[in-house]
This record gives sequence, C-alpha cells and structure tokens, in this order.
Amino acid sequence: MLGWFVQKSHRSALWFAIACCLFCSCSKATNTVKVHRVSGVLTVKGVPAPSFLIHFTPEKGRPSTGASDAKGAFEMRLERDRAGVVPSQHKVWIEYKPSSPAEEMKIREGNSPLSAELQEALKKYGSAETTPYRVTVDKDQKDLAIKLD
Repeated sequence: MLGWFVQKSHRSALWFAIACCLFCSCSKATNTVKVHRVSGVLTVKGVPAPSFLIHFTPEKGRPSTGASDAKGAFEMRLERDRAGVVPSQHKVWIEYKPSSPAEEMKIREGNSPLSAELQEALKKYGSAETTPYRVTVDKDQKDLAIKLD
C-alpha cells in the first residue's frame, strides 16, 4: 500500500516539474521577442481622440494595443507589463472604449455619444480586415501621429 502512494507522489511531482518547465519556457519566450517602444497622439480630423483602443496588427508576430487618454495620447503595449510593438508593417485599427457602463448601454441601444466624425472614423478604421491605415515600425517612436480623416 505504501509503495502505491510513493509511486503516485512521484508521478505527481513529475507532472508538476513538467508543468513548471513549460510555464517557464513560455514566459521566457515572450521576453525574447524584439520590440520597439511606440507612443504618440491619435487624432480624428485634427482633433485629439480620447477613449479609443488603438491596435497594431503586424504581418507576422504578436499584435500590440494602446489606449488614448483625454488628449489622444497613447503608448503601445505588447503585454500588460511590457511596452512595445514588434518590428513590421502594421494594420492600424481603432475601437471606442466606453468610459462607463451607462455609456456602454447607450451605445448598445444605438444612442452613440460619439460625434459624427468619430462614428465615421470607426466605420473606416474600426476593423483589422478593412482599415486602410498602415504604419511601419522599425525603430522606437515617441511621437507617432496617427491622423485619421
């Protein structure tokens, strides 16, 4: 009976060790990806665009996301705790980020608080499949101006 318990605990320890190795190798692989720091300002028809998520979708590699603040400023992030964008040509697309649950409900009900210009920009640039906006990232960029018409 004791032999069965020892064998079972060894198997559990072996599976635990395998899981740890896989977890560690995956987390290290993410940190070895080369990235460039990218930040700037998002504008629509020359006006800063707050409360938008900005997505950079590369031809190959992992996408990055940033969020515009009240002045349209953003910083792209590969992960929550890692700023950056993989070197590549990227499709740039946007989506609106409601500032409250009440605002989100209004949008779902068809009562958008967005101006006609912002709604038009969302139609044109609101999908990775249809956005015409492209940017090439091959170095750090601290003042990238994303100007949407």
